[in-house]
Amino acid sequence: MAAVQETAQTLLYLFKTSKYRRRRRKPPSTAAALLLLHLLVLGCVLQLALATSIVGFGVSSVASCDQDNCQNGQCINGSCVCHDGWQGPNCQYCASKVRLSGPSGTIHDGVGNYTTDVKCSWLIKPSRSSALLPSELGSGSPATSTSTSSPTIRMHIEEFATECGWDHLYIYDGDSVEAPLLGVFTGLMHKQDYHVRRVPEVVARSGSALLHFYSDVAYNMSGFNITYKIDACPSRNSSVECSGNGQCVYGNCTCNAFWMGEACDIEICPNECSRHGVCNREAHRCDCDSDYTGADCSQAKNQGYWERVDWTSSSSASSLPEGSASHCSVVWKDQLYVVGGESFHRAQMVYVYDFRLNVWEQPQQTSTSSKKQPLPRYGHSCVLHADKIYMYGGVIENSTVTNEIWTYDLVGRQWDNLTAHERCHHRSAMCGPIKVAGHTATLVQDRQDPDRRDKMVVIFGHSPQYGYLNTVQEFYFHTREWQIVKTYGFPVKGGYGHSAAYDAHAVEPSLIYVYGGYVSESQATQVLTNRLYAYHPNQPRTWRMLTAAPSARFFHTAAFVSDSLVLVFGGNTHNDTLHSYGARCYSADAIAYDVTCDTWKQYQMPRTLVDLSRYGHSSTIYPQREDHRGRAERSMYIFGGFDGQMLNDMLKYTPGSCDQMQNYSQCLNARVGVKCVWDKRQSVCLPISRVPANVLRTDDPHDGKYMRCLDDALPRGLTTHKELCKLLTDCSACVQTSYDCVWCGKSCAHEICRNVANAPAQHAVRHLEECSPNGGVECYQLHTCQSCSANLNCIWSWSNGPDRCKPLSDIAISAPIMPSSSSSSSSSVSSSSRSMLHVLRNDALLLSSITQQGNLSSSISSSLSSSSPGGGVSSSSSSSSSSIVPQPQARSVPGDICRSPCVDYTSCRNCTETECIWCQNEERCVDKNAYPASFPYGQCREWTTLHEKCRGSSKSSSSSSDGCGSHNSCASCREAVECGWCDDGSGTGRGKCLPGGDARPSAKSLDTCPAENWYFTSCPLCQCNGHSICEPGTSKCMECLDLTQGPHCEKCRPGYYGSPLNGASCQPCSCNDQGTNCTSETGKCFCTTKGIIGDHCERCDVSGLYHGDPTNRGSCFYDLAIDYQFTFNLSKKEDRHYRAINFKNSPPKPDVDADFSITCSVIAKMNITIKRANSMEKPLLLQANCTNLTYKHRFSKADYNFGNEDNNTLTTFYVYVYDFQPPLWIQISFSQYSKLNLQQFFITFSTCFLALLLVAAVLWKIKQKYDMYRRRQRLFVEMQQMANRAFSQVLVEIERRDTLVAENEGNNEVEVSNNTRSKKKKKKDAPSPIALEPCCGNRAAVLSLLVRLPTGSESYTPPGQSAGLAVASALVTLGTPRRPSQEITIKEPKKSRKSGSQHPESTCI
Repeated sequence: MAAVQETAQTLLYLFKTSKYRRRRRKPPSTAAALLLLHLLVLGCVLQLALATSIVGFGVSSVASCDQDNCQNGQCINGSCVCHDGWQGPNCQYCASKVRLSGPSGTIHDGVGNYTTDVKCSWLIKPSRSSALLPSELGSGSPATSTSTSSPTIRMHIEEFATECGWDHLYIYDGDSVEAPLLGVFTGLMHKQDYHVRRVPEVVARSGSALLHFYSDVAYNMSGFNITYKIDACPSRNSSVECSGNGQCVYGNCTCNAFWMGEACDIEICPNECSRHGVCNREAHRCDCDSDYTGADCSQAKNQGYWERVDWTSSSSASSLPEGSASHCSVVWKDQLYVVGGESFHRAQMVYVYDFRLNVWEQPQQTSTSSKKQPLPRYGHSCVLHADKIYMYGGVIENSTVTNEIWTYDLVGRQWDNLTAHERCHHRSAMCGPIKVAGHTATLVQDRQDPDRRDKMVVIFGHSPQYGYLNTVQEFYFHTREWQIVKTYGFPVKGGYGHSAAYDAHAVEPSLIYVYGGYVSESQATQVLTNRLYAYHPNQPRTWRMLTAAPSARFFHTAAFVSDSLVLVFGGNTHNDTLHSYGARCYSADAIAYDVTCDTWKQYQMPRTLVDLSRYGHSSTIYPQREDHRGRAERSMYIFGGFDGQMLNDMLKYTPGSCDQMQNYSQCLNARVGVKCVWDKRQSVCLPISRVPANVLRTDDPHDGKYMRCLDDALPRGLTTHKELCKLLTDCSACVQTSYDCVWCGKSCAHEICRNVANAPAQHAVRHLEECSPNGGVECYQLHTCQSCSANLNCIWSWSNGPDRCKPLSDIAISAPIMPSSSSSSSSSVSSSSRSMLHVLRNDALLLSSITQQGNLSSSISSSLSSSSPGGGVSSSSSSSSSSIVPQPQARSVPGDICRSPCVDYTSCRNCTETECIWCQNEERCVDKNAYPASFPYGQCREWTTLHEKCRGSSKSSSSSSDGCGSHNSCASCREAVECGWCDDGSGTGRGKCLPGGDARPSAKSLDTCPAENWYFTSCPLCQCNGHSICEPGTSKCMECLDLTQGPHCEKCRPGYYGSPLNGASCQPCSCNDQGTNCTSETGKCFCTTKGIIGDHCERCDVSGLYHGDPTNRGSCFYDLAIDYQFTFNLSKKEDRHYRAINFKNSPPKPDVDADFSITCSVIAKMNITIKRANSMEKPLLLQANCTNLTYKHRFSKADYNFGNEDNNTLTTFYVYVYDFQPPLWIQISFSQYSKLNLQQFFITFSTCFLALLLVAAVLWKIKQKYDMYRRRQRLFVEMQQMANRAFSQVLVEIERRDTLVAENEGNNEVEVSNNTRSKKKKKKDAPSPIALEPCCGNRAAVLSLLVRLPTGSESYTPPGQSAGLAVASALVTLGTPRRPSQEITIKEPKKSRKSGSQHPESTCI
């Protein structure tokens, strides 16, 4: 019956979650109900049939489940029960540690994309029976046993795609993390047709292999799929042995006749030697023609060619170098010295390669020198000077960044720790040598200062204290002086992992070209850059930005393979995952920068040369010079690097020549590793090194003899120089580019400034000397408080937005500008300015004097010519025309205003409380924007920014290293790849987590464990945490003792707290009788009364207006204000523990009754009590129900004394609401409203109304009087204007006046006709105005017209009179004309006061 019910529930669930169900919003129809009934009946029938079949075959009953959904588990009772090492609702994600003991198998992270924040481990440890039989090793293998040696585990990477630099897969050759690390894989490495390595295999030869995968909390990719076989042969395809081109014999491939290579994957003569050679089958190679080379003879020598240096036949295996990355290499005579590097703790400090003999050797250390040698390191720099290698900085093996300077004597082969004399004029300024890694060092000869001779120029890098550095340091070999120099020009950002190529053979100036690297964008973000800078290492030490490269990268190499041409190879091109756009971790690109033309070109790599992708390699040029004919005989050698595994191979690139180019287009577009120029007179293509330097200086680039560049080349892809100039916002940045930008006052433009109409012409600034030296843009490039405080012109600001570095010029400090009448004049800053600056910088900076300084040109020349070895600037004056600007002279320690850098935090909790990242296994704290720079090769197996995930430190515990002691259960210990569980043998699950592997605990641990009690990939069957024993043969705990509960006795019972794991005890909750339960971890009580707070419910929430004393069985009450209704909503998650809430109110009005009302959304109990002055609290209502029906009650003033007396409340009501279950809301109120007196109300209302009417009438009369006064005054003014108007003479011609005779005779029709004609004549004779003069208000006007005087019935004016005309004037209103008056007057209706005009008709408005 239970099975039938379960089937029905399953079918009901499938129906509810089906797509048809989800798409319907209406209730199920009749058809849907019939369908459901049909499914239920069908399920019952299937269940009965299944039960019948099971009974028939005698198999135990199993529940119905979709086995396909459980990827790595079993369906039990309708849910997936995962196998060991898997998790998730469908067991689709990997977890914990898994043991694999079969002869072959598959390792993957699960179905689909892997999950975030996961740790998975696989231990491959085949049993003796898992070794392949001789027949499986290949045909023809002798049937001899190979069990005496450890089996070889060959892991083939089928697919691999994780987040580059953050999600890693570690493979160890052994059963613990202390075993040799074979590889750290990350990023896109193998997917579909893309492969970083031709044969994607990793081989473990110790008999076991440990794989560990870690994914952080951010992004997740498709993951990986790895197959493994025991004692198998290498193969490019895991489905066949030896790539299908040979036979496997004892784990080694015997290739067929036309194939070679370890995996038989390389053709003897690929591409039939490209028709440029002959296949030599005996020697297994192509014998190429003299002009071609390569495995398939596809590379023409005159075009430049790549090859792999093969030293297997000339060097012994013991002398070969281990693979390494981020090492440094120098060439001395005919030898290549490789120094240091990250090698996963395997490489020696120095390896030597002889170019002529093609052999490697390891220098032997003398007994004295072996005692004094540097620790292994990576990320350092090296230069060669006077038969010595100078090594500076780097990261030593304990993850500490150092500032050590070591010298290695190439003749005596001895190390020496060098001490530099640092020059630091300010206590808080940045002083060298700085602890730095990821920088570059270049040997430069200071030709302008022969006393100092050669120097080492150190550029950029990352410092744990100052962050990404944009500084330049100099070390003088002759005086051993170290200084941080002041640079000018383009404001560069700090970088890490960039490249620096010095054009030592160039005509002055010789520049250092700095490209790529990680740069800091803000305090929390970093980004790869594709910018290219040119730095002048001698005076005036200026930066200039050139055309950016096609892509960004770091840990690449760049070198001058020929004059004027820099070749860049490899690197990590993957930017931040959000902005990477498919860029890969490991690059095999070769791009070249043309110094003469400021352009980039992409070089094609040969297809037959495989396994080129890498970063962290080194490149050197050998030999160091060209021959006397100027031919490029030198080659570039690339050694080592990292592509998931440390590499120890060597690549060689040999440039071609320019002679074969037939026209100028081919010549200038050549990609042969040589800068070619076209001789227009002789029509030949020449290398630029064959053109004399003085000729190049004087030859016109466009109309001269030599054509160097193609004029139609687009700059920087499709971005024009005009658009690039608009992006620059500072004068020094604008003029110090190769884009032909000019500074136009407040903006940057291309070539010329655009003048604006009606505005003064703008002066185009083209040179750095014309820019203001106090721009302050350098401060915005500093993203840490320490680096900002170390700059004399900057200040760190915490206000107005995010923390950032700002120039001091942004702060209003009034400093007087004095005329420079004397070269030694100076003026101190006023005391008020000093005080304000003292407050702003918290004693971090004081301006003590104002010294003279001219424009940037004079400041650069004077500061550098008089600079001391420490980089101090002389205070000597410049020319008399220089202006005076404030110069800071003294500073205090910036530690007062800056918090400690992340590197200073030594515990996980302190590190995660700030904006830092804590690496668990390295126990190292780093900046959030410095993770790629701190762990470029996956050294950090797990990191966190949350203190909840902090583990115990190995530095604080001598018995449990690597934080294993923080795991209190076998399950959590099993998740840590570096830990194992030592059971105490009691059978209760108690034990100890110790560092170690599958075989035993680590030798570093002081604890030991019997072999039978040691667990690495599994746990003991019974896991009751020492509080119970299990039923025989099961993992079910019988009865949990010691106040514990749970399937494994892992929790405390209600009312108790603590972590009972591994035998720990539970403590009772101490809640002051105001609660029964508490948090199981900390014991913080869940108070059951609203308003009571505290870890032990010991105080009231005063901020929430709850008052009282919860101790001694007291409580807290909310003080209700009178005449307000309050609503309390207890529906939040944190309110789920409340079971009571209390209120109180003291009615203040003694002569008014008090009304009480309360409503509860759910049923609850309620008590009401009263407390009078100097008396005990007495009940009024007990255990009443509070429901959604409002409860009301009136407390009469006759029965209770309300109000206060002598500051004592006479009566206080207490309301207790309890026994409820959240969520609910409560509405409650106390009110004292007086009764309304209707008679008094009406009397008051009537009086006020009549008074209002009287006031309105008086105001109306006053308004009328005032309006009449204004009309009269306006009439007087208009009459005066009419009398004072000017007149003029008018000549009028007078016509004869005809006598109008009226006819009295005729019928009515004739009379009507005459009357009509008479009216028309009268209208025609109406006078017309000759002038209309409007008044000032345009409401009235003075109308002037001609009037004919009476003639006495004569046609003309009688003699002796005037012309018979007169000029008449009238004051008329403007607007709609009035109707003309009629002879027959019509009696107008009497107008009311409102309809009549308020203005008389004769008044001008």
